[in-house]
Amino acid sequence: MKLRTFDERVVLALALLSTLSLPMLPGCSDPPPAGPSGVTSPTPTASASATPAASPAASPAASPTPASSPTPAASPTPAASPTPAASPTPSNRTIVSSGPFSEAAPGASFAATNSLFTFQVTEAGRLDARATWPTAALVRLHIYSGSCSAAQAETGQCGTPVASGIASASPATVPSVGVSAGFFTIRLENTGPGDTGNGQWEVGLTR
Repeated sequence: MKLRTFDERVVLALALLSTLSLPMLPGCSDPPPAGPSGVTSPTPTASASATPAASPAASPAASPTPASSPTPAASPTPAASPTPAASPTPSNRTIVSSGPFSEAAPGASFAATNSLFTFQVTEAGRLDARATWPTAALVRLHIYSGSCSAAQAETGQCGTPVASGIASASPATVPSVGVSAGFFTIRLENTGPGDTGNGQWEVGLTR
């Protein structure tokens, strides 16, 4: 082999250097760095799978609320039949006679004490009597036709009364009785116990 001169060797070295400094061809890239063992690590490949977009959940359409049935109209309450007005009470009763009375308690010799009063009725009608007093004594009322005294009443000479009540606590009454015009006597018979105190009596006539 022919030995080159110094100049030839310099020219050859420069040519070799210019060859090594040429630009890399397009498409070529630097090799990946070597791993610890000298083996080139592969470049990790990005996952091409894309997370699918969540499908929007379609809300089911709400069922329409059924229309409520109309409430039937209440049947009208029939109007109550008007209560007929009560017949007015006749106001043609008049007081024929009245006055006070006071009787002592019955004694051992007689079963009752009596007060008698005579009055006159000037027209026909229905006669009634009533009496009130403040004590617990029981009093019985009688009406006789004509005039009669206490002495006659105690001996039973006044005849049959045209109306009599029952012995009762205050007030005492006599049921009404039809009479013609004339004189009459009311008898207040105290059957006890005790006296009557100061009482009041009246006789009325309804025409």
